[in-house]
Amino acid sequence: MIGRRHFIGCVGAFPILGTAWAAEGTPMLRIGVMTDTHVKETKASCRRVKMACELFRRHRVDMVVNVGDVADYHYPKGYAAYRAVVEKAFDGVPPAERPKELFVYAAHDTFAWGGHKARSEWPKHIDEAFADMQRLIGAENGPYAEGAIKGFPYIVFPQSMTGGLDLARVEKMIARAVAANPGKPVFVFAHVPPAGTTRTGRGHMGKRDLFDRFPQIVNISGHVHGSLADERAIWQGSFTSVSAGCLQNWGDGRDGIVGSSVKRINNYGVMIVDVFASRIVFRRFDARDGEEYHAEAPWMVPWPFDPVTAPYRHADRRAKAAVPAFAADAALKIARSDAPTGGMTLTIPAASGEPRPYACRVYMERKGADGAWLPHARRDFFGDFCQRRDAERIRA
Repeated sequence: MIGRRHFIGCVGAFPILGTAWAAEGTPMLRIGVMTDTHVKETKASCRRVKMACELFRRHRVDMVVNVGDVADYHYPKGYAAYRAVVEKAFDGVPPAERPKELFVYAAHDTFAWGGHKARSEWPKHIDEAFADMQRLIGAENGPYAEGAIKGFPYIVFPQSMTGGLDLARVEKMIARAVAANPGKPVFVFAHVPPAGTTRTGRGHMGKRDLFDRFPQIVNISGHVHGSLADERAIWQGSFTSVSAGCLQNWGDGRDGIVGSSVKRINNYGVMIVDVFASRIVFRRFDARDGEEYHAEAPWMVPWPFDPVTAPYRHADRRAKAAVPAFAADAALKIARSDAPTGGMTLTIPAASGEPRPYACRVYMERKGADGAWLPHARRDFFGDFCQRRDAERIRA
């Protein structure tokens, strides 16, 4: 039986930071960012990409970046479908006015290349798989790329290559961009985040060690999926790092959630980055209808970058974090389930305030033969932080 139970707060909550701001003036550069689109072989699987590109068109972005895992596997038909929906979204826009496109090359786009079914074969053919992807999707840039748009430098590099990621090459690319653009942000687009930065902290330690030496870096990554409503998706330390969410789904044990019945959550988040002379503003949108997440408080990074006063440092955010509150009489409710398989239904009370809880953690105990309560299980449940208040009117 489930006996005494107690609620252990919420985990991962950070305050919504940012200075009240008005969108005064026109940004010097506007970038549309999507990631982890994981398309299959049909146009239908590219539906979210189409919605994202239509939103980017409405906002007149200068550049569109897909930060990796474009397709779920190496699907030639999927890349053709992707190109078709992008062309449809920008139909009628003169070529000179169309946004530049950048692609980050990541692992999923190498899976099963050339018909190889054995996973042991996939790492041997990464270079060929990426070359095929570039040709099939019509990408201008290859796995390693550097350049500038409207005076702002960018770097692109892959998740890996057949011989591994060439960090020495990446370092030279970044060093060139920094030297040629003193004081300017250097945008680095790479699929896997640097270790210990955004969200749960998973990531690439080599990138972290490298980026720590270049304060001008503004890293934008994918890979970990997750919601752009998650305030942990932006991090500042010796540089700035942002997770671009995903256009697929997220949520499993990789998110630190314990329990077998946690459902994966469909996601439609994309990002628009507005670059001004004195700040970089990261705005988060639902691609379905263009609604902006926390429009009153976008992530705003003052520029020039100062690691001492940067607003998204972990230590300061933890110290200032608001703790979601429960009513004094709040309690878990347990009732018999109406499901044919039986079981119990557990209802967790809502918490007030912002940010809403990232996760609810429940410890269950059982009564032993001697009457003592003994640990039985721990179950975690995603909170409603990622849910829109008007979610019921939005069709998935």
